[in-house]
Amino acid sequence: SRPELPYDVLLVIASFCCHSTLLSLMHTCRGLNRDCSRILLQRTVKLRDDRQVLSFIFFMRPHGRRRWRHLKSLTMCDRRLSPTVAEALAYDLPRASHLDTLKFESAERTLRAHRNLPSAFASLKGVKYVDIECGYQHTCRMLEAMHWPLERAVLRGGKARHAMEWRDMDRFDRLHPAALFKNSRLTLKHLE
Repeated sequence: SRPELPYDVLLVIASFCCHSTLLSLMHTCRGLNRDCSRILLQRTVKLRDDRQVLSFIFFMRPHGRRRWRHLKSLTMCDRRLSPTVAEALAYDLPRASHLDTLKFESAERTLRAHRNLPSAFASLKGVKYVDIECGYQHTCRMLEAMHWPLERAVLRGGKARHAMEWRDMDRFDRLHPAALFKNSRLTLKHLE
C-alpha cells in the first residue's frame, strides 16, 4: 500500500533515522529499498571484522552492484581480515567510484590481508580525504600506485613491529610524505 505521507517527505524523515530503522524501511517497498540504501551509504561505513565485511559485500550486491557508487566514506577498523574476505573486498572495491573519505585504523593489518587489496584501494578515483594509522610496506604500495585527487591526508605512527618486518633498504625514503603523496601533489592542501 502507498504511504500516507508524500514520498519526498518520507525520504526527508528517513534521512534522520538510525541505521536499524533505515534497514527496516528498506524491507517495505522497492523504492524505499533503493533510496534508504543510498541514505545509509552517505554515512560513514565502518568495517570491523570478516563478518561485517562479508555482510557489507552482500548488502552492496543488489542492482548489479551499483550501490557501490553511492558509498562516500569508509573506515577500515583495527582487525585483520582473512585472506578470503580481503580478496572478496578487493574484487568489489573498485566499484566505489564516489568514495571520497577513507580511514585506516591499522593500515598494515588491513592491507596485508591479501595481495590485491592495496591495488584495489589505489584504483579508487575520487578519494579526497585519507587518514592512515600504522602504515608501512603495504600502505606504501597503495599510495605509490594511487592517483587520488587528495586534498587532506593524515598520517599517524603505529606499532613498530610492522616497520621491523619490512626488509626494504629504501623504506625510510619511501615513507617520506613527499614520496608517499607524489601522485597527489597538485591537489593536496593539508598534510598532518
